[in-house]
Order: sequence, then structure tokens, then C-alpha cells
Amino acid sequence: MRTTGIAALAVVLCLAVVATAAEPAGPKEPDAKKFDSQKFLKAGFVSLFNGKDLTGWKVPKGDHAHWKVLDGVIDYDARSEAPGGKNLQTADSFGDFSLHIEWRFKETTGLYPMPTILPDGTYKKDAAGKVIKKPTPNADSGIFLRGWGKAQVNIWCWPCGSGEMWGIRNDAKLPAKTRAAAVPKVKADKPVGQWNAFDITLKKDRVTIVLNGQTVIDNAQIPGIPQSGPITLQHHGGPNKKTGKLGAASSLIQFRNIFIKRLKAAGDKEAKGDIKLPPGPATLTEAANGRTVAAAVGQVIMVRLRSNPSTGYSWAKPVLKGRSVVQSGKMKYAARPARGMVGAGGATATAFKAVRRGTTTITMGYRRPWEKGKAPARTFAVTIEVK
Repeated sequence: MRTTGIAALAVVLCLAVVATAAEPAGPKEPDAKKFDSQKFLKAGFVSLFNGKDLTGWKVPKGDHAHWKVLDGVIDYDARSEAPGGKNLQTADSFGDFSLHIEWRFKETTGLYPMPTILPDGTYKKDAAGKVIKKPTPNADSGIFLRGWGKAQVNIWCWPCGSGEMWGIRNDAKLPAKTRAAAVPKVKADKPVGQWNAFDITLKKDRVTIVLNGQTVIDNAQIPGIPQSGPITLQHHGGPNKKTGKLGAASSLIQFRNIFIKRLKAAGDKEAKGDIKLPPGPATLTEAANGRTVAAAVGQVIMVRLRSNPSTGYSWAKPVLKGRSVVQSGKMKYAARPARGMVGAGGATATAFKAVRRGTTTITMGYRRPWEKGKAPARTFAVTIEVK
């Protein structure tokens, strides 16, 4: 009896070892606390999301808080009640840009009859010429470049992976080469529930999309894309009107760490409207954020930004990239004229001086000093061209 018991125990232990070996650890979840926002700010990017609210974004009218901020990320439940468009978009418009944005699906919303997209953009078919579809767990969203639905960068669970551009791939009027370029070169998505990172560069009508460090779309053309428009986060799917149950292609999605850098080369109306300072001392405010300013050698430039120390937030020391401009003196806070209100806030002023010809980018972040590693609630970046 004892021998039999020992043998049985040995079998159980062996099975446990085999079971453990058969379940290898999956990819580790990216740690938001380790995100290096300074890397982007020093490179001239500005933050589009402050991690607290939807300041700088246009929430669909009648949405009723289905687009919201939850635990420091933009959260969407695919149930917007807006009678019109249900997408979330930036208040600002952009022409040429580099965009970093992280996203994840919270969960899938059902089985979707999913075809397989071939490298040329067509669908895989059976011997009878019928498109082969397989019921597959799915969720669906996307990013509209310059606010144009046809310039949608797909976020989904399809076999080809995210980054696909539906409007271009399915336009039969476009050349075959153009349509094929809208198909991801590799599936780089992480499993549902884990965070992904897009790095999207748009110049004129050409886009390159990097997903989790892998180039999935390489210099693809988007014929007819507007010269300027907002960054749009897509609503897709939604509840069945009778049952209330979400469809199998609904956008149960979250976004975080959204940074953008305007690129000067293309038809961005705001980028074209570069600021030329008049002679003598000049002052810049938030209106200059993301802009290029022309200054003269010897000119003093005061940057004055809204702030309120009573909230714990303050503007961090400016980061200068370039040698044509230097900081002149310390940062100084001044409260607004007395309005009978305690903690009403004021502005922080920082003086700079243009000392030689060249280009310098000034970047500043508005943060609580003790929140190390957390993205600033607001950012300010301006490029000074000294002539």
C-alpha cells in the first residue's frame, strides 16, 4: 500500500511539472510608471493628454461620459449616446506630425466572422471563390489621421494585425500597389489586455506606422488626405438597440501617453502661421505652444504660462535643445491681481535671450515635483529660430 501511494504521488508531481512547463510566461505588461515622457519632451513633442481630464479634446455632444478618464487613461466603453458622431478628437488640427500613442483593448466583445487579408490587400478564398471567414474573438477601434475616416489606422484583432488602413486597401479605384501598401507587413499586436504603442509619422500624403517597435506600414500613400485635421479616436460597434449587448466589433479600448510633434514641412495651417516677433522685448504665452518663432540676435523673450502653486503643480526647469537661446534669470511666479479669491492662481514667467543664429527648442512640463516618472499635466514647447 505504501509503495502504491508513493508511486501515485510521483505521478501527480510529474503531471504538475509537465502542466507548469506547458504554460510558458507571456509577454510582460508594460509599466506605465517607467514611461519616459522627458524623452519626448526633449525631442520637441507636446502632450495631448494630461492624465486627469479631457482638456484639449472634443467630447461628442450628448456622449454622457462614455468617453472618460479612468485611472489616468482615456477609457471608452463603446456606448456613447451622442446622436451624431461618437468619435473623440483633439481640439487642435495638425498637418505633418509624429505621433506616439499607446492603446489596449480591455476585452473582446464577441465572435466576428473574420476573413484573412492577403499581402496584396485581397481576401483569402476557397476553391469556389468564396471569401473564407472564421468566427474569431474581436474588438475594434482606430485612429483617423487628420480627422479623415478614409485615413483610418485600424486597431483590431484581425489576423493581419493593427495598422491596416481600410479606406485605402478597399478603394478599387486606387492602384494595386497603393492598396497593398495599406496592409501591415507583420502582426505586431500584443494580446488583448496588454498595452501597445503606435509611433505614426505623417508627411504630406505619406505615412509610416511602427507598432511595438516593428514597422507595419512603410511610407504608404494616402491619396486625397486633407492638409490638416484633428487626431481622432474612433468609436466602433456599440450596443444592440433591442438587447443592449455589445456587437462583436465594439471599441472597448483605452489610450494613454499621447504625444505629438509638428513637422514643419507640410500643409499644417498652424505650422505655416509661424510667429515673427517684432523688434525689442517680446512675450510668449500658451498660444505659442507647438509653434515656431522667428527672433533676432540679442532679443529677450519672456515666456509667461498659467500656473497655480496652491494645486501642488509648478512649471519644471526648461529644457533647451540648441545653443542659439539661453535662459536669462530665474523662473518667477506672480499671482493675479487680488480678486478676493484665495488660490486663484497666476502665471510663471521665464526670460530667455537669443544669443546667436540657429535654432533652439524650449520644452517645459507642468507637474507635481513629487510625482516622479509621471507625464506632465500640461506641456509647452516652442522652437526659436534666431536670424
